[in-house]
Amino acid sequence: MRAERYEELARESLRQSLAIENTFEAHLFLAELLVGNDEFDEAKDHLLQAKELLANLEESTIRHGTTVVDQHGDEVLFSEEKGNIEFHLGEIAWERDEYQETLSHYQRCCRTYARRS
Repeated sequence: MRAERYEELARESLRQSLAIENTFEAHLFLAELLVGNDEFDEAKDHLLQAKELLANLEESTIRHGTTVVDQHGDEVLFSEEKGNIEFHLGEIAWERDEYQETLSHYQRCCRTYARRS
């Protein structure tokens, strides 16, 4: 019961955070919580928004020759974040019995991690 309340507070906080600053991280974290609660439609929406924001951020960093750091000061690894998004999209497709789509997402996930190695 207490864990559910903290999870709801986390979802509320992430939604408030998104209202202030639209970041791929907040969309991704919120989607992860929503997948855990079988709220697949909203989770997928947030994952797709995270994917778009991440692509825009990656393009901007390439264009300007800069790097992006997370809240801990570590460089954001775009391939890792893309892999996380594809993994969660695959989870949603699996839960919906959309096996071809599941396979496509998991293959993209694996390719993003393979490029990193």
